[in-house]
Amino acid sequence: RPLGALSTSLPPGAASLQSAGWRSESWAPPTFATHRTVGQPLFVAGSSRRSVAEPRLPIRRNTLLLAASLAANSAMLQLSAAVATLTVVLVVGVEGLVGLGPAIVLGTGALFALPAGRAMDRFGRIPVLVVGFALGVVGGILAAVGSAFDLALAVLAGLVCVGAASATALLARTAAGDMYPPA
Repeated sequence: RPLGALSTSLPPGAASLQSAGWRSESWAPPTFATHRTVGQPLFVAGSSRRSVAEPRLPIRRNTLLLAASLAANSAMLQLSAAVATLTVVLVVGVEGLVGLGPAIVLGTGALFALPAGRAMDRFGRIPVLVVGFALGVVGGILAAVGSAFDLALAVLAGLVCVGAASATALLARTAAGDMYPPA
């Protein structure tokens, strides 16, 4: 068969495969197990039917969990703005450093957002979210221990961890967006 007659059997954009010498007999659509939109059924290569080979993800539950994490993050940021201001002044003992606590939290969040986003693209959303929330727990514990024993370094390290956790929690929006197919 002439190569031009096969163009109707190839999907759009595959015409460049013809010019490279590919024939429609050797070309088959790939399985979309790793390149599909979450929540869509698995497309099986070589068949025009879609089969439900995977269970549907609990999108509604995951969306609620991610929304709850964002709400907790918002509350944590409000609390850290109020408490970190007083804590840093009391532990360090310098009244001129009133804004240092919130500045550390917000600055660390801004600096940590880009590496956390790239890590989400490389390793997946869930592992990075888990590490981020673990950093938040460690940061809260460090800040509490530093406040109890007047350890300025522990308080400052705790605020850095809380800022990193905040940046990661704000990136939970991308995980929620990945669960819904484009309109």
